[in-house]
Amino acid sequence: MITGAFLLHIGYALLRVFNLDATATQVLSSLISQNSNYLLNISLSFINTIIVWLGFGEPISLSASAYSNEISSNLTYALTHKTLVNVPYPFTPSSLYNGFANFGGIGVTLALVIGILWVGKQKNQQRIAGWSTFPAIFNTGMPILFGSRVFLNPVFLLPFVFLPVFNMLVASVLIFIHAIPPIVYPVPNGTPGILIPFIGTGGDWRALAVSICLLIIDVAVYIPFIKLAFKVEEKISKKEEHQDD
Repeated sequence: MITGAFLLHIGYALLRVFNLDATATQVLSSLISQNSNYLLNISLSFINTIIVWLGFGEPISLSASAYSNEISSNLTYALTHKTLVNVPYPFTPSSLYNGFANFGGIGVTLALVIGILWVGKQKNQQRIAGWSTFPAIFNTGMPILFGSRVFLNPVFLLPFVFLPVFNMLVASVLIFIHAIPPIVYPVPNGTPGILIPFIGTGGDWRALAVSICLLIIDVAVYIPFIKLAFKVEEKISKKEEHQDD
């Protein structure tokens, strides 16, 4: 695993030497500057999470600045019509990704923290999760990603990558059938991820209920993988002890 990580970072260094990373960034920026595409939004989230799991910094910023024209159109429509129903662009990435796929940071890390606090049996596991709770509430997931060795850990790959996509798909279906309104209003930086749908919809309790339900599902999905990761870690520790003996 260490060898694989080393080779990946060597490859990334070579990309930077030949300025291929700048070219890729320009291509992605041009895509983001165009009108949003639903499949593109899901794909960008998937690629973003995969790259972070590989140990690189978050390369694609799906912030409020992405698709700013569409965000402005949505806000103008909402203020003019006094409703969030039938806004022209209900599926912007700043709405779906930041609103429903980023609880605690990339990879829905708040659910990971809660899961470790729930099923973690060792003191160091509980301590790491406890220290990571406050940052995760405010969408900073790096402490738990480093502390629980999520990077390049195949056990965590599936929930880490697919839970954000799952949350976005569920939210988009509910928005499409008008069960919840889309996120239109600007949300201050640092707002806890679980509150972004509530604030961004102007205080709609249905959006808050959906974000809470999604977080509960995310925790439930993470727990079996957390238990498996702990078992693998225990086996590795036992093998190392036997080798030392």
